[in-house]
Amino acid sequence: MSESSMICGFVLHDINFPNGGSQLQDQRLMGRKPSLHNTTPVGEQPGGQGAILLIMFLRREAVITADANLKLNLVVSYGSFLAIIMQGKPFCIFFAKGYSSCILVRSMATSTNYTLISSCLLASRQTAFSRISAALLLYGIAFLPTSNTLANDIYELVPFVVNADSRIQDKHDVSSSFSVFDGESIDLHRLGSVESLAFAEPSLEFGSAFNGNGSLNTMRGVGVDSALVAVDPSVSTYSDNVYRPGAVTGLLAMFDIDHTQVIKGPDGVVDGRNAIGGSIKFFTNKPNLERQGLSGFIGAGIGSYNHFLVKGALNIAWPEKKAGLRFSGIRSERDGFTANHTPGAADLDDDNDWMGRAQLLLTPSDDASLRIIYDRWRQDDKGFAKVAIGERVADAPLLDFSQAIPQPSGSRNVATSGNESLDNLGESFAIEASKRFGDIIEATYIGSYQDWELKSVFDIDMTNLDLMDFTDTEKSYVQTNELRLLRDLGDDIDFVFGLYAYDDDRRQALILPVETTIGSLFSSTSVDQDAQSRAVYVGVPNASIPGSEKWKGSIGFRYTEDDKRSRQSFLPFFAEEAIEFDLTDDWSSFDYKASLKYKLSNNWNLFGVVSTGFRSGGFMLAQDTDTPEAFNPEELVSVKFIAKYLTENKDRSTATGLEIEAYHYDYDNMQVSHVITSSDGNSLRIVTRNAAKASIDGLEARGNIRRENWAIRYTFAYMDAVFDRFDTFIYELDPLEQVVDISGNALPRTPEFSASFLIEYTLPDDKWRLFSGVSWSDGAEFNVYNDPRFRQPSHVLTHVGIEYRYEIGNFSEWSVSAGIHNLFDEEIPVGFDEGSLLLGNFNSNIYAPPRTWRLSIKKRF
Repeated sequence: MSESSMICGFVLHDINFPNGGSQLQDQRLMGRKPSLHNTTPVGEQPGGQGAILLIMFLRREAVITADANLKLNLVVSYGSFLAIIMQGKPFCIFFAKGYSSCILVRSMATSTNYTLISSCLLASRQTAFSRISAALLLYGIAFLPTSNTLANDIYELVPFVVNADSRIQDKHDVSSSFSVFDGESIDLHRLGSVESLAFAEPSLEFGSAFNGNGSLNTMRGVGVDSALVAVDPSVSTYSDNVYRPGAVTGLLAMFDIDHTQVIKGPDGVVDGRNAIGGSIKFFTNKPNLERQGLSGFIGAGIGSYNHFLVKGALNIAWPEKKAGLRFSGIRSERDGFTANHTPGAADLDDDNDWMGRAQLLLTPSDDASLRIIYDRWRQDDKGFAKVAIGERVADAPLLDFSQAIPQPSGSRNVATSGNESLDNLGESFAIEASKRFGDIIEATYIGSYQDWELKSVFDIDMTNLDLMDFTDTEKSYVQTNELRLLRDLGDDIDFVFGLYAYDDDRRQALILPVETTIGSLFSSTSVDQDAQSRAVYVGVPNASIPGSEKWKGSIGFRYTEDDKRSRQSFLPFFAEEAIEFDLTDDWSSFDYKASLKYKLSNNWNLFGVVSTGFRSGGFMLAQDTDTPEAFNPEELVSVKFIAKYLTENKDRSTATGLEIEAYHYDYDNMQVSHVITSSDGNSLRIVTRNAAKASIDGLEARGNIRRENWAIRYTFAYMDAVFDRFDTFIYELDPLEQVVDISGNALPRTPEFSASFLIEYTLPDDKWRLFSGVSWSDGAEFNVYNDPRFRQPSHVLTHVGIEYRYEIGNFSEWSVSAGIHNLFDEEIPVGFDEGSLLLGNFNSNIYAPPRTWRLSIKKRF
């Protein structure tokens, strides 16, 4: 490797802008895989002549020699100037400020060939113009054709194709443990959120943060119990391959979805962000380039609790120009599920949300595509409900509860001050560009810029009095970049190389004003945390074993470095000025994944998989006068044995699939958070500590049955998850305040048994469809102490529905559907909060939605 630095660099390249050839189809969503055979020389494709001039300021370059015939040039610059010249005239000129990066590929076999395959300028936050300029710059330089031949796509049908291990693969051949839900089933069964997916997927548990400002997701016992900025999620959430960090993104319901993947961890060794617990990936509908002009859908719905919903999508396509736009959005309003019995106070757990998305898809040639996505959302809710359990924990000596009305009974009743609120405003800008060079190299770049602002207020004293209204304010600025190169080495062997970068600047302020018998008190903690993660990964995701047609293997390695800096300010009760801390630390991890596949027959594949996972460490919040401590990263070693069965007829109208998996996890340094009273008694302190060791063993089975009129999906899971060793500490709610040994206790949110069953039946006239779903769990612990007061009981969730479809012509369809969710009105807690001796409030639960009904109408055009 060699490096060079210069003040200014430029690339001048003669190009051919093709306007012919077939449209690049989305291999992942169309359920097809590419076959690289027929090729067409670039010179034979019609198009206009042009040139690109790219000037990069303050450039730094690294040259990597891949082999004798291939060199990669990685260029990083600050500021870029781009001019595209068509037929001798300026076509467009752009300047974008901010850090940029690009990759140049040079074929030594054809020394005249320099190809710029990707570029990004996403670091600039100043204006929307700079982001748009970055996108246009990417488009201008991402698709320079090589002097080699370009491949046309010839597709072969496969049962169902997904993007796993950085490749397009048949689901039956993937060694990962995951489930796929298509868009139609998501609409029918209302699976468009993390919370609803937990209904249909075993070992995935949705939890609500104690202040309602995020989701605490657990997969096979690997999860988090804190929504603080210092704690990274164990289960990663993605939208269109873009990592959405933080617990706040789990509050968003996705819409206009093509399909969703739930991948059991560890995940992310050779793809995206490392995820020790697993990943949940939503893939939205991209612009459809096959239909000329306008198309899309519009829908509306009404339901219980005065629910009103409207959603739609407008698709504009120019197939001859290989370009398309798609605009989609959703607006939802609903009264609160939980009645607030304080006079004049609003009900809680309501819904007042809107989300919108705009997309641009360009496919300038058969082997290149660019997708630009802009999302924006707003949640403006009254707030969530914490429902009191039992009696008040204590009568706090400085708080006067004499005027408080009694807390009403029942899981849907509270009496609070009415000051609760949840305001979540955010946006996301993402780019996905791909380019294939000949028959051997495919390059993909995925970049994003995201920012959001969240403010939540909840009544911590849980009375109708204005004693303590806790405010949590967060601001986040996130940038992600990933470059992935996939090379076909021949003889059924692929090689993948990737770079991943994640930058997160997040600020959080926790404010607690208290009205006491001696006057007003005030306590606050503010955190300004900069987190960076850099990773490089390599792998061979598909390799035949020499001398055998039945054996295949894969292996991948990832090296990750995480750096965090936390600037904290803490103002305790009775203090005159804040105490400030400046904390820095870094962690690194080397992870791997190896699998071996044996083709037992045409219907059966057997897999053995060994993989590791890593979750970064962090810092406790400064809620005491002592310097906050750091907690260590989590580590996980997983061993899995998987059997997959698939059989279907030629037209795929009849199919049967089955997956059976046994797994064992060695889970070290599990991060456990707990709220205690500080040693001086003047504040609450959130302590995050590492359990020494835990082990998780499980067995899962999932199956699909498809007949001409029937579609059935069933799952079953068994899990045994316990702490082997845990360095113990005082449990505040223990009346003796004695040290508690929790070795041998069950991990939180790990039901021993769970199952689900989804069914759809279409009547012979193809107009009426009946659908239903049942999910069962035998219950789970909510905290590491296995306190019986905080436990999710055994429960059954059921939904039923009916849909009628009426078609007019080939492209117009009306549908009307009706459904009831939580048919038997089960009271299911999804979160809990321990009462505090200092604050004298209640133990409380957060509950899943009650029984609801909805009537919807939808028109496609």
